[in-house]
Amino acid sequence: MSRLTWIILATALFVATPWLAHDARAQGSVLGPRLLIETDDGADAVIGVELRSELAPMGRNARLDVRPSFDYYVFDDNGAAGYDFDVFGLGLDGLFSFEVGPNAEVYGIAGVSVFILSVETPVGDDTDTEVGVNLGVGARFLTRGNVQPFFELRATIGDVEPVLLGGGILFAL
Repeated sequence: MSRLTWIILATALFVATPWLAHDARAQGSVLGPRLLIETDDGADAVIGVELRSELAPMGRNARLDVRPSFDYYVFDDNGAAGYDFDVFGLGLDGLFSFEVGPNAEVYGIAGVSVFILSVETPVGDDTDTEVGVNLGVGARFLTRGNVQPFFELRATIGDVEPVLLGGGILFAL
């Protein structure tokens, strides 16, 4: 896909997320877009969306959250003439979160990702699916409004091993 198409899709994701978050409010969940940069060789950026739901309280200031996510890895295809790479990631993470003050929390990440890799060449197409284990850390800022920014560092261990640094916006419920 062209870079303009992905810019339009990313803009639509950021615009549509508050509307989608309204539907998640009844379940006590938060929803938001994220933008990550791959620190290894490979994708230029990762555009995604995540949903966080509290799974279980773990004491006064701690809890366990579950986070399903969808990511698209944006490649600069211009360097490989005739090749078009697409990588999608579906993830399911457990987040162990605990408050470190009245306006912030930190969390550890452990989970699994499924990567769908496809390449289109002048000779034909190929698709592959890989699985990896996610590990990482992050922080979320608990603002007074409906918007809660977060940032994280996450690595995947497996056949596909991205190391991602970035953040996003969660819409509080």
